[in-house]
Amino acid sequence: MIWRSRFEEPNWLATWDPRARFSFGEKNVEVTTDARFGAVLRVHYPAGSSSSSYAHQGHPVGGAEFKATLPGASDASSIFVSYWLKFDATFRWVRGGKLPGVCGGDCPSGGAFVSGEGGWSVRSMWRAGGAGELYAYMLPARAYGTEIGLGRWAFTTGGWHRIAEELILNAAGQADGVSRVWYDADPSAPPTFEARGLTFRRDATGATTLFFSTFFGGHDGSWATPVDTFVDFADFVACR
Repeated sequence: MIWRSRFEEPNWLATWDPRARFSFGEKNVEVTTDARFGAVLRVHYPAGSSSSSYAHQGHPVGGAEFKATLPGASDASSIFVSYWLKFDATFRWVRGGKLPGVCGGDCPSGGAFVSGEGGWSVRSMWRAGGAGELYAYMLPARAYGTEIGLGRWAFTTGGWHRIAEELILNAAGQADGVSRVWYDADPSAPPTFEARGLTFRRDATGATTLFFSTFFGGHDGSWATPVDTFVDFADFVACR
């Protein structure tokens, strides 16, 4: 293990990464207490909120986003990250939304062009009905990311779930990347889902960053939450 989250200190984000800053949604985040995990991070999604681009049109800001650099080599070609999350009983899946993951380099998202040089990202998503998937900015480039493994696991509301992912980045110029997901499962057991033959990069951009990114969306009101709701996050762990 190279890193584990802490929420007990008032300036908890500095314990993740002293240089980390919120891209949006800082006011949607609070630390609260849970009987199982102690201090946990609660992220709010106000009714009518979707992505940050939708918020720029005058709608509420929902969720939150920041990037925290993980300890270890900047050229690291593999990473294992896990965390726990609990969707409140009020949560409505709508069309889907983003959940934390990992990235490297400039960590592309939001429709950014992906060339395979200088950055990639892999986050989780919930989709309609709670169906889970991975959502990647990788090659071959697609306008708004690549969906992987849709429906191979399913989120539910009202209880804690653990999601763990191992990424093995491809060698430059080779389609030999691997992504494995364990959902409510021991990572020493066979994965819930595995994808092989992936191309995250053309260069040597490593697995450097925890990409905390969560919001409804999507880029328009069809993705927006109809109710005020929240998700609790706990016990982030990273290993190399």
